[in-house]
Amino acid sequence: MYVLDESHHPQVVQTGDARCQIDLIQLIGFLKFRSSTLNSDQAGFKQVVFPTAERTTINIFAGAEQAAVFLHAFRMSDQLVEQLKLTEFVQKLVLEPQKLQSLANPLLRVQFLLSEGQRFQYGEPCVALEGLRVALAMLMPTAVRICNCQSRWATQAANSRRTLGSEVNLVQGVSRRLYTPTFGAYYSRAMAVGGYARSHFWHKPFEPGARPPDRHLRWTINSLELEKKSKQRQKLIQAGYAPELADNLMASGLYAIPADEYVSDHLAAFALDGQPPGQFFCSDMEQQQAAFEELRNDRFLLIDSYYGHIWPIMGIRPVCAYGRTTDLPLSYDGLSERFINLKKREVFRVSRAGRVRIPRILVETYDELLDLIQAIREVLDEAGERGKGIFFRGQTRHYSIPRHPKVCEFLYGTQSQDEVSLCTAASRAGFDYDHFASEFQLQLQSILYSKEEAAAFQKADNTWLAQPIYRCPFNHSGIAQKYLKWLSSYLDSSWDVVVMGLAQHYGIPTHGLDITSDLDTAIWFAKRQSQPHGVLYVIATDSHLLHQLDNIADLGFEALRPRRQKAYLHYGGWGLHSNLCAEEVVAVVYLGEKIEPANKKSLSFLFPPPDEDLFYGNLLRLQKLTQDKSGYSYLT
Repeated sequence: MYVLDESHHPQVVQTGDARCQIDLIQLIGFLKFRSSTLNSDQAGFKQVVFPTAERTTINIFAGAEQAAVFLHAFRMSDQLVEQLKLTEFVQKLVLEPQKLQSLANPLLRVQFLLSEGQRFQYGEPCVALEGLRVALAMLMPTAVRICNCQSRWATQAANSRRTLGSEVNLVQGVSRRLYTPTFGAYYSRAMAVGGYARSHFWHKPFEPGARPPDRHLRWTINSLELEKKSKQRQKLIQAGYAPELADNLMASGLYAIPADEYVSDHLAAFALDGQPPGQFFCSDMEQQQAAFEELRNDRFLLIDSYYGHIWPIMGIRPVCAYGRTTDLPLSYDGLSERFINLKKREVFRVSRAGRVRIPRILVETYDELLDLIQAIREVLDEAGERGKGIFFRGQTRHYSIPRHPKVCEFLYGTQSQDEVSLCTAASRAGFDYDHFASEFQLQLQSILYSKEEAAAFQKADNTWLAQPIYRCPFNHSGIAQKYLKWLSSYLDSSWDVVVMGLAQHYGIPTHGLDITSDLDTAIWFAKRQSQPHGVLYVIATDSHLLHQLDNIADLGFEALRPRRQKAYLHYGGWGLHSNLCAEEVVAVVYLGEKIEPANKKSLSFLFPPPDEDLFYGNLLRLQKLTQDKSGYSYLT
């Protein structure tokens, strides 16, 4: 984990979170069958690899800098060894992970055969590797994933001829859908390579003990640390704001961030949503000009941490940065009118979420609710958004973002404006999901093989050491089949979504929110505490979320709760845009007292007990085993 200090230089390198990249089954194979040869010539290898073409043709080489830094930084720390020893699967097989601590670091020598940003023909070798086979087993899937992701995005950026200004790294909407910090690093780097920048690249082998330049250390960044680093009152005062106003800005989620750090190809820049500084959505130029003249400071920017929008430092005046509510259409034009034409209830109030205007509607009957949802589907079709899926979130009450009146006026032109709050669970709880996920995904890997008998792992594949990187070390069809499914999900990064989805669905705070495709389930959550008016959020988002549950079942997780709830994960509210989900709400629906689910479901059906939901039972067992109780304490 690399967090920059005030002088923009890396602090002491912390390598513990590299454990999140361990390929457990390969590591177990080596520990079980080759532990006596860890440091011997028999365990060595020389190999040349190149990025694999997945989904799109790759023809620009990128990402090797982050891959090399990852390989260099990895250490078998005491903490990692303890986590491996506590992993149920390792215990079951009576393995000794501590043997790995004697290995030399770094475990691999890497030589890049292409320069960063260079075009190549698919199949052309890009990287030469030399080192211990155990290092290859543990680390290379991640290194190759970094190269794959960045090379793919760099190719897309170059082929689309996207011109990126020198002022800001325009990562555009993609950064708003990132679900791991490392994934964000991939995108930031790839855009720099494929879009507008070429960096100096190492042409020498990456030798043990060689410390890379500071700027190359930024291969990952932590969401909670990013928020803490930005949430500093002193920076607002340094930017020129009076102490009292600085307090009001802080309380409203507006922070001052260093301009040179967030508007370059610096890794932290991907935390923004791609808006260039100073983008406004209003016509009140007089107030805007007065605000610019009142206060200027080129060293800082002002950022709204709920949406990631950024502006130059300026006076806090009623400039309507997100546009006046009366001047903007609803989420989708025609939604309000369509509902009124149905001769049902009119829109009685309008909420906001950044520059999005959202109708708040009261429905009294279940049939009215069905009519409203059908109207929303028709409006989406007419707007050319047929690829959007309709999802729901039920809550017992509606929550609003707390803004100071002056800040509210700066954003919306009025001192009082309801602003839909659907912030991620991790941001609300102040929970470091990034750190927890590194251990959690390791334990989930062990669950995949928990039903296999210990005898199945006695059949070693004796040709494994001589074969290409991606081979299961066990000569057992069941283990190999599960391993290859896991590896495929890891390389295309859907594994990260599965891990986050499973955590969120069982109560652990993540960078996402629970949503459902089932209307009756959402109504159950909205009315579960006998509230007179539960609230239903209708969300139109990318339909690729539909594949998430398929991945969970495909990998072999017997997770009954998300299946019963028809649950999905709205992910992407990472770092400084924690209220991302609210921007995709198309209606806030207050449910009348008479509305009940058409198909009533019991608490025990939606939340099956551990003897019925085997995955939940596994989580409860892990809760007892693990030393870090922080995440598991949230289990529900």
